[in-house]
Amino acid sequence: MEVTQRADARRNRARILAAADIAFQSGSAATLEHVIREAQIGRMTFFRHFPDRDSLLAALLEQAMDELQAQADQVRGDAEGFSRMIGFMVDRMTLRIGLVDYWVFADPQHPAIRTAMARLGPIFADAIHAARAAGRCRADLTPEDVALFGRMLGAVAHGFRPEDRGKALGRAALILTEGLMARPLQP
Repeated sequence: MEVTQRADARRNRARILAAADIAFQSGSAATLEHVIREAQIGRMTFFRHFPDRDSLLAALLEQAMDELQAQADQVRGDAEGFSRMIGFMVDRMTLRIGLVDYWVFADPQHPAIRTAMARLGPIFADAIHAARAAGRCRADLTPEDVALFGRMLGAVAHGFRPEDRGKALGRAALILTEGLMARPLQP
């Protein structure tokens, strides 16, 4: 029997996630107390939803994957959809460096990371297929390459101050994206 969450509980959870999303924009060092204060909820309410920092970050990662899925749904079948999805991913990474830190530096066997990685391939599969069919990306491009691309960008983002991060990520994405586009690699 599925238990339906009360409307106030759903609102509180959404407030917590919104506050955490903002709090972790400058890095993963934001405290849970800061998130609780920003969400304007009590400690008990917070811990009812998220027993620890890890569960909060896992929920933010799941939310980010949901947003990426929504973007994939919007560009389904579009030859330019892959490029648009990469741009969307880079924009979100620029805003969510704390989540990027979590994604890049967490144990790859962590359940939240494994779940996100399992979702990433199917999310990008249609966009890659459409781009390949239109000759807009490398013929050998795979969803696993997108995961590698994300990790590479995450490492770049981690090395810059928040005010420089967007420019650095944009430049790195431009350089790396060139490797994803349709032309053979030179030996």
